[in-house]
Amino acid sequence: MMETVTPFDWLVESSRRDPKRTRLTFLDDFGGVETLSGRELIARCESLADDLRGVADPGDRILLAYPAGLDFVVGFLACVRADLIPVPISYPKPRRTLSRYQTIVDDCDAKLALTVQKTLDVIDPSTLSGVTFVTETTVGDAKFDSGLAAFSHDLELPPPGNRERILFLQYTSGSTSHPKGVCVTYGNLIANLRAISDGYQIEQIPISERVVVSWLPAYHDMGLVGIILASLVHDAHAVLMSPTGFLQKPAKWLQAITDFGARVTVAPCFGYRWAANKIDPREESLFDLSHLAIAGCGAEPIDPQVLRDFSDRFGRYHFDHRAFYPCYGLAESTLMVSGTDRTLRFHGEIVGPVTCSISRRQLRDGKVVPPSDERDCVEVVSSGVMATATMVKIIDPETHCTCPDDRVGEIYVHSQSVAAGYWNRPDATKTTFQVKLADDPSFYLRTGDLGFIRVGQLYVTGRLKDVLIVRGQNHYPEDIERTVQQASDFLAEGRGTVFMSEPPEERLVVLHEVARNFQHQQAETLVRKIRLAIAAEHDLAVDEICLLRTHSMPRTSSGKVQRFRSRELYESNEIKYVATWQHHETLDPSLFPDIQPLLRREDARGAIQHQIETTLLGWLARERGLSPDLIDTTTSFAEFGIDSLMAVELSRQMEGWLGQPLSPVLAWSYPNIGKLSQHLASVVMPEVHGHNDDDEENLLEDLLDEVEGLDDDEVQAELSRYEA
Repeated sequence: MMETVTPFDWLVESSRRDPKRTRLTFLDDFGGVETLSGRELIARCESLADDLRGVADPGDRILLAYPAGLDFVVGFLACVRADLIPVPISYPKPRRTLSRYQTIVDDCDAKLALTVQKTLDVIDPSTLSGVTFVTETTVGDAKFDSGLAAFSHDLELPPPGNRERILFLQYTSGSTSHPKGVCVTYGNLIANLRAISDGYQIEQIPISERVVVSWLPAYHDMGLVGIILASLVHDAHAVLMSPTGFLQKPAKWLQAITDFGARVTVAPCFGYRWAANKIDPREESLFDLSHLAIAGCGAEPIDPQVLRDFSDRFGRYHFDHRAFYPCYGLAESTLMVSGTDRTLRFHGEIVGPVTCSISRRQLRDGKVVPPSDERDCVEVVSSGVMATATMVKIIDPETHCTCPDDRVGEIYVHSQSVAAGYWNRPDATKTTFQVKLADDPSFYLRTGDLGFIRVGQLYVTGRLKDVLIVRGQNHYPEDIERTVQQASDFLAEGRGTVFMSEPPEERLVVLHEVARNFQHQQAETLVRKIRLAIAAEHDLAVDEICLLRTHSMPRTSSGKVQRFRSRELYESNEIKYVATWQHHETLDPSLFPDIQPLLRREDARGAIQHQIETTLLGWLARERGLSPDLIDTTTSFAEFGIDSLMAVELSRQMEGWLGQPLSPVLAWSYPNIGKLSQHLASVVMPEVHGHNDDDEENLLEDLLDEVEGLDDDEVQAELSRYEA
């Protein structure tokens, strides 16, 4: 490509070659259809660009505050044509705070915001200072102080056509107070769209069949780069719909794929889950997914069960699971970093998603090894091989050295797709985009994501800053969130998060929206199920559970719950709860006396075990209203009516008293006072009392004794999670 070709000419080149062909279609939420041919698209962009040149100088930043529709595409391309820098933002919602938008306006010094008239009818634009809202028809009347603002961190606006020119700013979907504008250059976009074309093998699809259907928001990097700009550059027809329309009626997505014979679609993992769970069977009869060759899946760690559920549900409508295209990307790398290797074939057929099974326990420590048994097994989905001209390294976050293949580390990326930096943030740019390794002189991007590489495949396991460290062990929030989701049907699908609260408390907190059919009197039962599920599956005790009303969790533009923002709202008490539960550590000193003096006695081992046994007797007597003299220490807790949740509470109190980290399900494994006191004494003084082989050999028998007194759900949960 010649450098004299302007970015606008490059983006609309295929539209000029076949100007009558429909390039964009929008399906609105009410059954309406809007289309733009190549000629119509270019004409509208040229007209709007002429008006913009009259009110803005080259390099000015222009907010794009559009609802779902084709106006966004026209506004974006018109800014590029006028040598302005478009700044896509999420659509302002009526009666909602505009504080995030004000932060972006202040950060990039935007003077103008392009939108449509209905936006001005439902928001008060005067609440945003320093920016003027205009529409495509009123932009020529805009009046504001214009002037070429100085570029930050020594970046200057290059002449049109230069690949170092900043083409647009992609603001990250982080917390309201800290959004950062990623500077995507012309060269970045060229490199990434080439990687997308190579990965999807777009050139192998006949132009007449290059149809992509998407409900992704246009202002998000997946929707903007992966759908709209990729379709324009690679000569495809993009059929778009609103995220709201998809959420309200997910069948509309698959029906559009059917009606337009789409070869490509892209969605986050939760989109496939939503479709598999929410589409009414009565709406399925007309589906035909046989044309779909690429079903891109990214934006979050990919759940293999979701892929199976979608395939099982829609396989009868000719959906081929090999169409799934797990991929990984981020705005700081324009978009795509890796994707499924579609050249990988078995007996001539495309293989499809690649998975591997590894040890869940070892993964907590960052180790990638085979599972010891079925209970220890976790299946992870590969995000594919590295995109064209992309180098990925896995780096130890502590030593900053390259990790071996059997270790999890932070994902570092080097490619021409890596953006120029963050707008007006030189320090953040240096620490994120300009990282050098000891054995490589190239600059690398720190993604903040964790993963590992196996046989050339990249596996993404979570976010570095999101990993929960409890008692020195790493826990991935996605795993715990999945466990919570599966605990009850009264929890909204995919609308929860877990995190550690700020120091010094560092409490394990669960936030989750309730489903619409939730009744307040069910709160206690729901909390109980969540606590038991997390204790049994992850060996963790929850400190707080907050049940929220539907649609109250902050989410990113791709639909993911924002953990960092959720934690911010939690810490500032800005979230309204339907119900909440907190663990409060209250130890009665008469029942839990100081054991330190016992440690200095010659018979310390026996004295400590005796005190622990006395305390357990006192606790059980208080809980069940019995006399300690009438309690047999060999009788199981279950026979005294102590259920699983009470056993979890007992473990927590013993942990607080003894000052030793204990499993919340400890009493499930040592199910009577005699066995539990003996084990706890060995924990307090391991050098005196070692491992008890007899206890381990009889563990299953004791467990079976214990579950006799539990209800059916608890019995099934314990037996299925038992570890020999």
